Amino acid sequence: RILSQSGAGDRTARMPQGLLKTILKAPSGAGAEVQAHGALIEGITFTGGGTGVSLVKCGLYSVTNVTVRNCVMRNCSKGFYMAQDNENGTPYTNFVSHCVISNCTTYGLHAAGIHSGSNRRGNLLVDTTLITGNKKAYYSDFQPTGGTQNQHVFANCTVVNNQGGLEILTNLKLFLRNTIVAGNGTSNLAKNSGSTITVDHSLVTVTSTGVTLIDSRADIPDIGWFKYDMREGRKY
Repeated sequence: RILSQSGAGDRTARMPQGLLKTILKAPSGAGAEVQAHGALIEGITFTGGGTGVSLVKCGLYSVTNVTVRNCVMRNCSKGFYMAQDNENGTPYTNFVSHCVISNCTTYGLHAAGIHSGSNRRGNLLVDTTLITGNKKAYYSDFQPTGGTQNQHVFANCTVVNNQGGLEILTNLKLFLRNTIVAGNGTSNLAKNSGSTITVDHSLVTVTSTGVTLIDSRADIPDIGWFKYDMREGRKY
């Protein structure tokens, strides 16, 4: 564990030098392990064989209302991991904003519930983020109880050239807004029974049935592989 946030008090990890000069290497474990509700991680590059940013338990249940902003997660096993459940059933949201997630060997983003049944819930908003070169861009196994819980939104994002795209399991609501999803192997969008995918004002290559399109194109061709240079000292 290289950077940990837990307990009360200041819950902000903001590096004034910026992500080009603040590089945390985590060969195992997590570069940032967040154990505090409402935490902010900003301006850091995470790299290495472990997990970039990991949201773990705070007491019995996992942390909520966490923001990861203006960060790079590259060459990790998982870029962003959240093992989330809700303590009292109140809807909450975690945020990933203005980030680059690339070349992760398992998932770019992974959402997993830590309890069974009705406690497996939580909303996610990913905005203005590039997700590329990962084994799978995003995977969630949340099983919601309905209503305003377990809605995951990708807004103004580019999800391209991963080996697998965005995949959700049972009874999850996935929304794409002003987002590009293409060139992600054989599956750009995938879902299981009871889940819904809504594509709103976006450009995607649909490889799954039952996707709702709102003013969107679902037949754009794969854009071809292109390389992002993720060397130290450069953003992308």
